[in-house]
Amino acid sequence: FGGEDADHGDDAGHDDHGGADEADHEHEDDGDHDHAGATGADETQADETQAEEAGHDHAHTGVDPHVWLSTGNARAWLGVFAETLAARDPENAAAYRANAQDAVAELDALDARIAARLAAHQGAEIVTFHAAFGYFTEAFGIEVVGSVRPGDASAPSAAALDALRDLVAEHGVECAFAEPAYDPGLLDTIAGGTGLRIGTLDATGSTQV
Repeated sequence: FGGEDADHGDDAGHDDHGGADEADHEHEDDGDHDHAGATGADETQADETQAEEAGHDHAHTGVDPHVWLSTGNARAWLGVFAETLAARDPENAAAYRANAQDAVAELDALDARIAARLAAHQGAEIVTFHAAFGYFTEAFGIEVVGSVRPGDASAPSAAALDALRDLVAEHGVECAFAEPAYDPGLLDTIAGGTGLRIGTLDATGSTQV
């Protein structure tokens, strides 16, 4: 285009609140136990957590950094840019404001073209390579059900990829999208045997649709 947790309750240690002697006895027993299984448990929980996140990339709890994929954001920036420049260079203030208005008109036309092309796909569910397209898909009525990579740098676990394959089957997802900057091999792994069609989305705008 040129524009996503599980709660882990911990009930351990809260099942019994007997007398102080019993509590001391239990504490001593715990001191004798080794922690050989801790690493395995931690790894299992990490895999489960990543698998859950694979299907919820569109529900970011933090700030989505891919702000340039929103024409609404761009409109807001243009106004700020124009007024900032006008304040610093009053002689050319009218030109800055006129240029900003022209750019807003171009964004309006772009929105209209994209909306027309995607009108037949309102409510469609897709998979993306990484969670970059939340602003864009929200603006145009597309739902991202999951992403191969939860972020720009993190690699998915085997459990996360299995979970994403399950989501593809559960939601009847027909399209997944690679990105020019990433190796699409992981998407091919997910798509294998599913009939999933793979296209390309470019979050940096180096290609045009």
